[in-house]
Amino acid sequence: MNQILTILTITLLSINSLSKTFATDGEGVSPLEKARSLYERINSVPPRGLVLEEMKTLIEEGHVIEAAKIATQGKNFINITVTDMARKWLDSNGGDNIDIPLNDFVATIAGFVKDNKPFNEILYTDVVYEVDGSPVPYAIDNNDHYRQAELRNIDLSKNLIERKQSDSNPQLASENVAGIMTTRAFSQNYLVAGTNRLAGFAFPAHHVFCKGLENVMGVSQLGGSRIRVDVTRTPSNHAELFKNDCMQCHSVNDAVSQSFCSYEWDEKNGKIVYLPNAGQEGDKFRHSVVSGESGIIHPGLSIKTSPNVAAKCNKAGVDEELGFTMGYQVVNDSWTNAWTDSSATKNFGWHEGVELSGLGPKSYGKALTQNDQFQKCMATHVFKSVCYHKPETEAEKAFIEKIAQDFRSKYNYNLRDVFERTGVFCINEEVK
Repeated sequence: MNQILTILTITLLSINSLSKTFATDGEGVSPLEKARSLYERINSVPPRGLVLEEMKTLIEEGHVIEAAKIATQGKNFINITVTDMARKWLDSNGGDNIDIPLNDFVATIAGFVKDNKPFNEILYTDVVYEVDGSPVPYAIDNNDHYRQAELRNIDLSKNLIERKQSDSNPQLASENVAGIMTTRAFSQNYLVAGTNRLAGFAFPAHHVFCKGLENVMGVSQLGGSRIRVDVTRTPSNHAELFKNDCMQCHSVNDAVSQSFCSYEWDEKNGKIVYLPNAGQEGDKFRHSVVSGESGIIHPGLSIKTSPNVAAKCNKAGVDEELGFTMGYQVVNDSWTNAWTDSSATKNFGWHEGVELSGLGPKSYGKALTQNDQFQKCMATHVFKSVCYHKPETEAEKAFIEKIAQDFRSKYNYNLRDVFERTGVFCINEEVK
């Protein structure tokens, strides 16, 4: 009986001690607990030793941002928090899957944050990050370099090294490189099978604009003029269904995703292929004679598709009943920025001087970042990473609006600043 009373007494004393530690201001959370929470949100692991005490002191003195800056110096900010965020962007369905190996796409995003590089350049700069210390050299046809680095638990916060992607991949000249959108991992996930619309439309919808496919479908001023031959104009024998449904997606989709039609995922050799350098002839289709550069098809004639266009971009199907023989035929990787006048996306806050057309994914990648929605989306990705949920309350949505503007105007697109201030917001401290 005495032993039981002793245990109960010790337990009550411990609870009383904890309550004194954690109960301070009106919010009932002590500076020590705020420091612990701030560090763990940013690093995904608890703090150790003097770091916690230093952050606690800074929070007590009102220097909360400085405490957050200490947290982003922890190695697992890059090794876990940032890489896990980046892995989710390889989910072509817009999900949150992080169960994939380290790769060039993930390493490059991590490298941008590690080196405080302007994150708006992530979609068009000639860059790829490799891992110093990996026992296997970087290769364009396998992921062994990154896989071995991950198996050896190499610290990415110290060992990511910036390289030119065009130097690592002799098939890609600098003008053909579009940051993470021409990495091997991106190509494997977004250029495989399909018609390359995943790369040009689904990836931006889910991960650059954070809107999802259903919220970016709207007819642009182009109408159906750029919709390809593989899209039937009479689905289920109903033309109205095409006008009311199919055109809502393909009016923008086909105009922008053509930017990737000179790129292909080579499944056999496990690498991205840039077709003009590959010298491939392309497949033969029944209805594919092009009149000049207009993209107008003359039915009933037949030539081989352009050697610099992925054949699947013009694929109309085996039967003449599939597709639409008078549809737009892709002859190169030119694109038109139908996002800017689409009924669903014209309100994205497009910046003055935004790219309205171009050739290939480099110029397209720059256009994707020249709007306020890109800034909001990056802020939302960070918020979900450190606050563990989507912005839902009015206060949270207002914070996203403010931090997104600061991301561009005050922090020069440095995503580390967004992580630090978002972590502070999530522990209910004032963000300055």
